[in-house]
Amino acid sequence: MAAEAVERSAHNQLRASSAPPMNGRSSRDDTHEREKQIVASARQSQLSPFRVSDRAGRNSSVSARNLSLDYCPGGEIFSYLRRARRFNETTTKFYAAEITMTIEYMHDIEGVAYRDLKPENILLDADGHIKLVDFGFAKQLHDRETYTLCGTPEYLAPEVIRNSGHGLAVDWWALGILIYEFLVGQPPFWDQSPIRLYEQIVAGRLRFPQTMSGAAQNIISLLCKTNPTERLGYISGGSGRVKSHPFFEGIDWDDLLYHRIKGPIIPRVDHPADTGNFEEYPDPETRHQNLYTDEMKKRYESLFSDF
Repeated sequence: MAAEAVERSAHNQLRASSAPPMNGRSSRDDTHEREKQIVASARQSQLSPFRVSDRAGRNSSVSARNLSLDYCPGGEIFSYLRRARRFNETTTKFYAAEITMTIEYMHDIEGVAYRDLKPENILLDADGHIKLVDFGFAKQLHDRETYTLCGTPEYLAPEVIRNSGHGLAVDWWALGILIYEFLVGQPPFWDQSPIRLYEQIVAGRLRFPQTMSGAAQNIISLLCKTNPTERLGYISGGSGRVKSHPFFEGIDWDDLLYHRIKGPIIPRVDHPADTGNFEEYPDPETRHQNLYTDEMKKRYESLFSDF
């Protein structure tokens, strides 16, 4: 799912329009419908400012096939990470904290597992705050489990790969992987062979560069417990235990929630409808045919060079 156009609403607000391919009824239509339901639930919420919401409303003239979303002119955080190669701990902490609050809201208020956390699905607004996008894999679970294999290979939790049933805990695993990728420049588990990649994930053996702080190593280790019942965020205390971890020392959660401070990366935005921070991608039909492309090889070839 990708935003296909930027349009101006009747209230003079910019929004991004997104729709599934017009190639007949398919599972993509079901995914799109589920995404519309998840995104619509955030429409009136002030408690979840870090995820896109449906700005069309129930009485909008926008096509029933379309999502009318918040427009985030900063583009994908992945683009900034690729240019910087890695983020420092201050930048990582800021964005990890905003993502933590997003997961907290989705789990505690909505009972929704996001299931596709990765840098490509995190956009920046004009002030450098994050917006989580692409809810095609999101599912309302509450305390239930599901068995669908979905997500991005490097971010899959062990229980998803084992097909032993997974629930909300998968998002906390993905947060640990994301923090690692922010700090190191690549995820902790990677291989050209999907089978070997999955073996690495299930084994769960993390390696850290010596330059990574003890607090960062500790929170990643606790979030990436292979047993979901032992995973930080899912154990007793829930998201509160994540937020009180020493890694987040100095974070003012209220200031983040109400956007009283700007982000560490302020996108260059020349005008309200500026799309210059977005990269061009191939057609969705061909984009994911090869999970391990030359681009990914280039991105991960230097794995652990400074270990």
